[in-house]
Amino acid sequence: MNSLSSSIGGGMKNLTLYPKHKGMLFGLLILFIFTQTTHAAPLALSDHPLESGADAKPNIMFLLDNSKSMDTKTKVCNQWGWKGILFRRWRCLNWSYGDSRMDTAKDVIDSVLDDLTETRVGLAVFYNRREKVCGRFVCRNEDRYDGANILVPVDDMTTAHITSLRAGVSSASPWGGTPLGESVRDIGHYFSKGYSGQLRLHEGQGNQIDVNKSNVFAHSYTAAPMPTTAPVDLWCRTNNLVVITDGEPSVDDDVSNYLDDYLNGGEIFDDVTAAMYEVDLRPDLTQLKHSMRTYVVGFADESVAESTLMYSAATKGGGKYFFAETSETLKDRILDATASITQKTGSAGGVSFSSQYLRADTLAFTTEYTSGLWTGDLLAWDLDNTDGSVGGVNWRASTALDANSFDYAARVVITYNETSGNGVAFRYSNQELSASALADLRYGEDTQAIAVARIDYLRGSDANDPERNSNVAYNFRPRESHLGDIIHGGPLYVGAPELDWPHAGYGAFKTSNSGRTPMVYAGANDGMLHGFNMQGQEKLAYIPAALYSDQADQGLHYLTDPNYQHKYYVDLPPVVSDAYIMGNSNARSWKTVLLGGLGNGGRGYYALDITDPTQFSELNAASLVLWEFTSNDDSDLGYTHSVPTIACLGKDVGNCSWHAIFGNGYNNTGSGESGLFIVSLDGGIDGSWTDSGNADYKKLMTGVGNTSTPNGMGTPTVVDLDGDGVADRAYAGDLYGNLWAFELKGNMNKWRIAHRSGNGNNATPQPLFTARDASNNPQAILTQPEVVRHPSVETDTTNQNGNEPNLMVLFGSGKFLELADKSSTNTQSFYAVWDKGDSLLTRSDLVEQSVNDSNANTNSNRRIPTTNAVDYSGNNPVYGWYMDLTDSGERVLYPAWARGDIVYFNTFVPVGGSSCDGSFDGWLMAVRIENGHPPSERLFDTDNDEDIDQDDEHISGIRSNLSGDSKFLDDKQYVVDDDADLEDRTIKNGSGAAGRFSWQELRQD
Repeated sequence: MNSLSSSIGGGMKNLTLYPKHKGMLFGLLILFIFTQTTHAAPLALSDHPLESGADAKPNIMFLLDNSKSMDTKTKVCNQWGWKGILFRRWRCLNWSYGDSRMDTAKDVIDSVLDDLTETRVGLAVFYNRREKVCGRFVCRNEDRYDGANILVPVDDMTTAHITSLRAGVSSASPWGGTPLGESVRDIGHYFSKGYSGQLRLHEGQGNQIDVNKSNVFAHSYTAAPMPTTAPVDLWCRTNNLVVITDGEPSVDDDVSNYLDDYLNGGEIFDDVTAAMYEVDLRPDLTQLKHSMRTYVVGFADESVAESTLMYSAATKGGGKYFFAETSETLKDRILDATASITQKTGSAGGVSFSSQYLRADTLAFTTEYTSGLWTGDLLAWDLDNTDGSVGGVNWRASTALDANSFDYAARVVITYNETSGNGVAFRYSNQELSASALADLRYGEDTQAIAVARIDYLRGSDANDPERNSNVAYNFRPRESHLGDIIHGGPLYVGAPELDWPHAGYGAFKTSNSGRTPMVYAGANDGMLHGFNMQGQEKLAYIPAALYSDQADQGLHYLTDPNYQHKYYVDLPPVVSDAYIMGNSNARSWKTVLLGGLGNGGRGYYALDITDPTQFSELNAASLVLWEFTSNDDSDLGYTHSVPTIACLGKDVGNCSWHAIFGNGYNNTGSGESGLFIVSLDGGIDGSWTDSGNADYKKLMTGVGNTSTPNGMGTPTVVDLDGDGVADRAYAGDLYGNLWAFELKGNMNKWRIAHRSGNGNNATPQPLFTARDASNNPQAILTQPEVVRHPSVETDTTNQNGNEPNLMVLFGSGKFLELADKSSTNTQSFYAVWDKGDSLLTRSDLVEQSVNDSNANTNSNRRIPTTNAVDYSGNNPVYGWYMDLTDSGERVLYPAWARGDIVYFNTFVPVGGSSCDGSFDGWLMAVRIENGHPPSERLFDTDNDEDIDQDDEHISGIRSNLSGDSKFLDDKQYVVDDDADLEDRTIKNGSGAAGRFSWQELRQD
């Protein structure tokens, strides 16, 4: 949430939507939104992020320094032990007197080749040319440092290719200077082979320019023989350079003016690495930017270890800098560099903001994960308060958790005892852990010792990490970081309460908490929800009891298994709202409540009281944990993929009670039907749940689905139709492609599915709409719908034949939950359905708008839809419009956003064949809510000049490689790219009052 806030003006009268799961709380708004395929068997939910599947093997070019200094001998140092016995011998840091530096580097490169079979490797050295230069009185020999000599082009690591690489390594001999910048230029030139057009320099900046490739690279690189094939043979293949050197460049002046001083100051070396990282070297391969990352491994000289130039060249070049203290660690540092290349860093968690408008201290928050290592991070990014552009990373949450000063014993880590119904400290010594927790932690040998060791490990101890401690009692899984991967689990910013709820006592609550500590929360697959302050320090970690298991390859004990393969644990974005509840006290009061789920990690939700972060302590665990609601309480609850909403339900604002509202998720083991759960925030305080009598919760089951082919409900949108602060209606879709409407007015006994045939207990629920493609294949509806007042039809309440509730429900179809979904090419669609009180609508009741890339003037990266008439008038009106998505496998995985009279939505396309099946593509679309027509004005900054004017294209869609949900703040859209970097895009707001433009920023979209 950005600061919990409200105040709206203009736009859709008398419709309030409760805040979506966008990480913000909002008060009484003119338009309130609460927070957010039929199949042959239960879903085969993936244990890995499908977004990070197997890409093509990366290209890695080794650049071996063969300058004259590499002929320096290394010194052999002896370490003597007891009674003069030689304990060990190694080559010292000053690397003088023993084997030469070149011999050492060659031995190490030769030894790592067998570890790189899942890459494509090449080898280059410096090309030093000696020429005779004659002056007036004398001729002399001068060295000309031309750059790189490519000894072996990159290729698959076959036996024959490895042999060629070893021969190339063996042939290298020290001579001449150190032309690092010129060599990087030449290797970038080599990676551009296959393209001969223009390259774009300084893209998206004020000095952006398109230059002929032949002018960027003034002359050809050296190779014998010259490579005949392009190193980038698949669009998803990446280019990487690993420089192994003992010193800074000695001469670097033979580069074009376009590369010289690329960073406006400094040395040529980092100028060129920055350019090769920023410039798309193969713009003809459109799905991915084909730049080159540079990794630098320095060794042999302390001056290299302290070199700011080497560090700058690596980081500006998109890579990392490594230094080897000894010859023994040189191999480790080279393998660290190649591991950084092969381990994919991604993001799927979206964006959150620290304020509702751009200001000087606004931060944006994103999350990331690294596959293979399965580490994660939460990043705080600076935003420019004048234009909203993304600055640098302000802090990373992993920094404090991995610091040398980190004290695992001092962390505040709490969990839940489902038997006592209390929150407890996650420690063995307090003897408050539940029987299920102990059975999990004792797994394998059932001793206190291993349970204590596992608790310490999960809290962050390295005592039993064999790569950090040679004297371990248990051989637990090595970790690169104490923070696990964060994939779909956040982030969520929570500041001071600033809503305008019209409930008694809320004003005083706002005042008393106006100075509370801002926090950002995220769920991680290390088994914890983490809470961090604005300095990146963890203040709270919560382990849901629903994760405990005594089964093999499950539960928290599996996180310590050295054979661990990735699983999900806490993998749903949390949501937050202020609510008037009893909590763990004897009287109702205002509290700030956080709700979270597990995603693929399990079948359960948890509720925490996060009102006052200064009270976060293990001693206060009982008051911080409100409850957990799991499939043990109701078997119709499946894997909890539905992001919950907190809403007040009842007769009126003075007689309403606070509830969590969520779909029942996927693969439930009960009826197999889809349904909506409505759970009282006070319902599970005593540790038990009942759905009869004075019920703690109610479920509205659809009757669609069964145990052999279970259905499941996605994330709902909850609507307050008259703006009185009490929820009236909800919308959600299911796996079978049904869009359901739910009546939530009045007391619990009146809550029901809105449309039914028949009366009383025998009434059969009916969906508002059923999504099918042109071949009648079901289209799963899993994203949270967007709901707005109809933009052109007035609400008619005069008689029973009126058009209430007169809402437009906007949503897309498609799913990405199973491995088979990656290769699915079924047609998916985006829909705008008018809810005027009728049911059982289908696509035949809507008008089709077709979209084809060729509509956008021949630019395959642009889209413009058709403008078929959509007539809502007369006795036989249409009920909206739809748009089939035309790319093979294209689908909608994220909620749409209404701004003014425009609806924005992102599409997702898993692309490529077997070699590129871990990559993705997609589109950012913008069309008119009323009819799906193109916007009436230009909305996209297509020329990247930070201004939307007549020079920009008038389109409805632009190709994009988004990795998660996007958010809007002022006139910027923020997205996380496929490298987990935050990007900003200038987007013009739609005109008119049909959407949520007037209050959207409050919801940090």
